[in-house]
Amino acid sequence: MNPPSTAVAERDLTAWYRALFTPSVGAGILKTAQLAGYRNAPVYIRGSPHVPMNV
Repeated sequence: MNPPSTAVAERDLTAWYRALFTPSVGAGILKTAQLAGYRNAPVYIRGSPHVPMNV
């Protein structure tokens, strides 16, 4: 029997994240330390009316 999709996502999320963003480290867009967790600052999208919550 296959595990529920949430179990698969929880188990594999870190590996997917690293596979997706490691090329950006190689290209000099991101630093390796930036792959170690969730954002610690708000992200703004230029031209968007959305303003991130202050946390």
